[in-house]
Order: sequence, then structure tokens, then C-alpha cells
Amino acid sequence: MGIYVFNTKTLVDLLASSTATDFGHELLPQTIARQRVQAHLFDGYWEDIGTVGAFHRANIDLTVDKPAFDFMRGEMPIFTRPRYLASSRVLGATIKNSLICDGCVIGRGAVIENSVIGVRSIIGENATIRDTYLMGSDYYEQPDDLAENQRVGRPNLGVGADSVIERAIVDKTARIGRGVRIVNETGVVDSEEAPTHLIRDGVVVVPRQSILREGLTI
Repeated sequence: MGIYVFNTKTLVDLLASSTATDFGHELLPQTIARQRVQAHLFDGYWEDIGTVGAFHRANIDLTVDKPAFDFMRGEMPIFTRPRYLASSRVLGATIKNSLICDGCVIGRGAVIENSVIGVRSIIGENATIRDTYLMGSDYYEQPDDLAENQRVGRPNLGVGADSVIERAIVDKTARIGRGVRIVNETGVVDSEEAPTHLIRDGVVVVPRQSILREGLTI
């Protein structure tokens, strides 16, 4: 972790007189030789989320019984911004070691384990979600929208019934049809980008506003 605080004029002068392109490896060593530099050692919680694997792990780690970082405790707790959504509705689902955000509807028989479920997530009956960051949706579909989806053969927003999602990141406002399997059964570490997904560090990433048709297997 690096947080750099510079006097404005000093930083402008340093950049103007240097060809350095990296603070940690180039500019700071050069600065130490010419300027007064002080450091504060930080020994609290921090995570580098510069890769898909690290980003996925940092989010899933929040779901354990005693997470290394707890949003609700300490002198400076961190809360999400108020969205004024309805409470989440859970209809006979099984949820273990997971974070459920506001405005979700989770269908009967669904199983959610070690996962982060984002705002406005709609999860169908008997769906299974494990080790996954499901980011949710930016809006709810209304009856007219659902009727249009049916007319054009498009999945509704959210996760369809009987789908299985494991070790994945599903970006916002994705449409995952009924019976879709996102499981990376062959253990691919990195893949080329496809219209529906890509794989990085063994984690399946479903991009924002993607449409995964009924019965698709990844």
C-alpha cells in the first residue's frame, strides 16, 4: 500500500526535472536524495486488488465468520451509501457465510454460500451461488419489461432458476437464464475474452449487461 503526500510546488518541480514514470521505484528514490522525506508505517488491514483473482479473494474474504476487515466495528465503521431500497426478501433459501445487500429477492430452494450479493439481485428458485461476487442491478424490471423479455426470448435481469454459479464475478445488470452453469469445470486459468465472459486467475468474469441464454455452460 502506498499513499504519497507532496507539497504541490515540490511535486511539480520534481516531475519537471525527472523522466520518472513510477512513484515507488523511481520518483521516491530520487526525491530522498534531494528533499526531506518522512514515512509512516501502516500495519493494519490492506489488500492489493490489482488482479481479478485478488479482487475476488478480497471480497469473498469478507464473508467468513471473523473477517480480517469488519465494516461494522472499530472507531471508523464504513457503511454503503443510502439507496432507500426495500428490504431483501428471502423465500425459503439456504444462506451461509454471505453478505446480502438491499433490495434483493432470493427464490425458494436457492443456496448461497461464501458469496457477496449486490443490490437489487433477483435470484431464481433452486439456484446455487458459491464463492461468487454478484454485483446486482442498477434498476428493477417492471411488468411491461418482463413481458417484453418473454416476447423476444430474453432472460430477465438476475439469475434464473436452477442456475449454478461458482467462483465468479458477475458485473451489474447481467441476465443469466434458467439452468445456466458457470463452473469452469476444466479449470481454465486465463481465457480469451468471449461475448459472454472471460476467465482470469481461474475466476469467471461475466461483464456488465451480459446476456447468458438458458442452458449455457461455462
